[in-house]
This record gives sequence, structure tokens and C-alpha cells, in this order.
Amino acid sequence: MTFNTVVSADTIILMVTALFSLGMFLIACMTIKEQIQNAIGNKEDVFKARRVEQLKIVVGIEKHISDTSLKLSEFSMQTANRNVKSMKSVGDDLYITALTERYLYAIDMLCYAINKKYFDNEEDWKNKYNTIIGCCIKGYEQYYGKTSPYKNTKAIFDKWNPI
Repeated sequence: MTFNTVVSADTIILMVTALFSLGMFLIACMTIKEQIQNAIGNKEDVFKARRVEQLKIVVGIEKHISDTSLKLSEFSMQTANRNVKSMKSVGDDLYITALTERYLYAIDMLCYAINKKYFDNEEDWKNKYNTIIGCCIKGYEQYYGKTSPYKNTKAIFDKWNPI
């Protein structure tokens, strides 16, 4: 018994389309596989890039802290070196207060970032900044009362220096 099969043009077009679709699917799968392998390989590069970005942020904060501290020190020395007490003006006191608050705010922003875990390895930050934060808390006690705007600094100090 023989079968005479007549294949229509529509059937041939359907089969070619199916084969073409299968080929496109296989190419897409290979492309996805390659992208996944690249992503896994680039994971270390992404981690390094993240660390560099963290370092840039820290350097920016440290520069702000350093600049403000330097201005505060310089202006404090200028006013302290004046011979006559009456030469010290109200403006001087306001400027020193503004510089102090700017310095404490910069420290507070650093503590905020540490507290929110924006930086890896908190122990490194503790080793570097615990003394500076302690000096802020003890040296500027009047700024760290119950209504203090520098709550992050106080929180990190309390966390790193439990009683």
C-alpha cells in the first residue's frame, strides 16, 4: 500500500517558518547563555567599581570634614590671638558657631552613611573614626542634647562605645 502525499505550498511555508523560528530560538538561547556567563564574570568588576564609588564618597565627606575643621581652627586661632578681648565681635562668635555646626553636620552625614550600611565593613570605619566621633561628642557636648540634630553621630558613638 502506498501513500501518495501531496504537500501543498502552505505546508512547506509553515515548515520553513517553524524551522526558522526554531533557529532564532536557539540563537536567542545561546545569546542569553553568553550574557549570563559575562554577568558572572563581571561580578568581580562590579564589586570593584562599587568599592571605588564608596571610596569617592568617603573622600568627599572627609574633604568636607577636613576643610571645615581647618577653617574652624584657623578662625579660632585668629580670634584667640587678638590682644584686646573687646575686639572679638558678635560676628566672630556667629562665624565660629556656623563653622562648628558645619563640621558636626559633616561628621553626622558620615555617621548616617555608616549607620545605614552604605559602606562595607563597619569595623574599618570604627577603627578610623571612633576617636574623632568621641572627640566631637565630648568636645561639643552642648550640641548633643536631647534635641540635637546630630542624632546619627550620637547613635554611632553609643553603638561603638557601649557603657
